[in-house]
Amino acid sequence: MVSYYMPCRGHGGGLRLLDLYSIIRKSFPGARLDLVAAKSAPDDAPEAEVLALFDQIRLLDPSDFSVEGFASVGILSIDYDVVDLQYLQSGKFIRAFRQAGAKKIIFSPMESMVRALGTIFRGFALRRAQIGQAWLNITFAAKELRYLFSADAVLCVSKGDAKVLRWFRWWGGVSEIETGVSPFEFRESLKEASHRRDLDEVRRIVFIAFFGSATNRDALNWYLREVHPLVLKSVPGYRFQVVGRGLSAEEVQAESVDLIGEVERIEPCLSGAWVGIAPALSGAGLRGKINQYAVAGIPCVAATLAAKGLAYRDGLSICLAGDAATFAKHCIRLLLYPLENKDMGLAARKVCLANYVWEAKTGQISRLYGGARDADSRKN
Repeated sequence: MVSYYMPCRGHGGGLRLLDLYSIIRKSFPGARLDLVAAKSAPDDAPEAEVLALFDQIRLLDPSDFSVEGFASVGILSIDYDVVDLQYLQSGKFIRAFRQAGAKKIIFSPMESMVRALGTIFRGFALRRAQIGQAWLNITFAAKELRYLFSADAVLCVSKGDAKVLRWFRWWGGVSEIETGVSPFEFRESLKEASHRRDLDEVRRIVFIAFFGSATNRDALNWYLREVHPLVLKSVPGYRFQVVGRGLSAEEVQAESVDLIGEVERIEPCLSGAWVGIAPALSGAGLRGKINQYAVAGIPCVAATLAAKGLAYRDGLSICLAGDAATFAKHCIRLLLYPLENKDMGLAARKVCLANYVWEAKTGQISRLYGGARDADSRKN
């Protein structure tokens, strides 16, 4: 696996890779699994879970995350059966690994820039997109399309992403493996035969995200600006907690707002919470936070875009909103009516366990990573 961001528990994409490769390790116990990743900091080191999964790990400075850098550490001299290129930044290595003799090259954009670009030029997102950011997205989308055409297989993290990319790669080879609930993070919630959730005395809304992502930052700012004042007015004692790395205290200074920041494990932060939120103004890719709330039995209020393609049903196992007023109304109702809150949380948990656990995806993963080049993929 070549990943611009190292697998880790600190953000959704990194956690997905830990879970994915845990299944690959179980499915192919005799396989050699190597990892090449860029360091996010000079003293960056792999977590214990990463060390247990991979046979060889190469961490490179971002400036060495290049064909020349790969050649210097001998990566391009190894005859790999499968090369898995994760994130857009890794797609540029398709040609190098092709020339090195890789039998099958998989490209996973993680969050589809092609799909995200479409949301920018539609309705709500269009009015808020800066011209410079839109142009940057166009550049990223063009790169993604180039990699989409030249890889042997394309792996998407959602049905929505896969549907869009199949329009461009009409000859086949695009598949999706939706992100499941991580056993690394939710050991207790996943093993409980019967789930009982006690609500905290203080009514609390939680937003879990990796705030190194511009999409998540925009969503947070929108909630704080448009929704939070409405909820606070109707439920004066409520607290809004922001969980995840990538923010400073100065960025979330507001009444009744608590920055929890980066945590070792997400599961304890959800204990007792009343509502989880998933606002989204634009973007694509991972929607794992909805499943994380659900497995803990917490009802979620989500933007319609954030839940698109998921199995949850509006009004039964999730609350969907297309504008700030509706978003606030759903939050307020779930904060004021605990019985309705618990019923929706239980319904969400049932949907999650039936659809979004990694073990159910073992067959898909084995088929994608176990074979040589797909018969219907493009020959290069």
